[in-house]
Amino acid sequence: MEWTQRHKSPFVSTTFSFIWAIWEATRRYRVGLKHDIEIAVIDSRMLAGRAATTLELLRKGTPKERHLDYWKWYRYALESQNVLVHGSIPAPAVLTSVPLLSLVDKLPAYLLRQECDHTKLLSPFDSLSWDTMDRKPSFRQFCQDMSDQFLRLPTEHRLRDATGGSVRLAMAFLRPWFHKVVAKDFTNATETACTLAFIIAQWPAQWWSRDHVEMWSVIRSLVQAVAEEVREKRRSELAEEVRRPQGV
Repeated sequence: MEWTQRHKSPFVSTTFSFIWAIWEATRRYRVGLKHDIEIAVIDSRMLAGRAATTLELLRKGTPKERHLDYWKWYRYALESQNVLVHGSIPAPAVLTSVPLLSLVDKLPAYLLRQECDHTKLLSPFDSLSWDTMDRKPSFRQFCQDMSDQFLRLPTEHRLRDATGGSVRLAMAFLRPWFHKVVAKDFTNATETACTLAFIIAQWPAQWWSRDHVEMWSVIRSLVQAVAEEVREKRRSELAEEVRRPQGV
């Protein structure tokens, strides 16, 4: 559909790709007028039966039914990992909704400009290593450039980005939900955070991540340490609330 008609669609557009969400949100923020942009993290298990990938839907049609722009849409669906949800997304399925600006300084180093003075930047987006003001950006080129930048880093820096950097970004995405859930369901909180951190860690170079299996245990250890710290803090806060005299 044309962008002017999208509000009439019975579908809500989402994505399986965290990096597409960041890239697209940044593009909309920089070239559009709307700046209250947030990225929501959705539990896809709660959308069973009402969601399908755009690729699935495109592949269902016969060659004779294909629109002239079929391959253009196909390429877009492949790059964006787009998922269409019929109707609406139930509130319990939305784990968090995080302002884009709160994520910028939590991104791994390979997505940021190297050796820039952050105190002199006019905008937080000026720290990003891709041209966020490009009127005709290419997601494919963006992916290639960021992967190349990651692979140019020294090995120890790559490991740092793939472990600590991935956990940091995963926690930035999940923070409100994680802090609420970790005291009640420690396993669910840590497994969810690990799953997202694993996805982030593999993105810049999957073949490289397969050759460094040690980073999976490092990620688990980091998530476990953060979770234990947050859980103890939450318990202390709850205990303090119980001890505090209640006003009448």
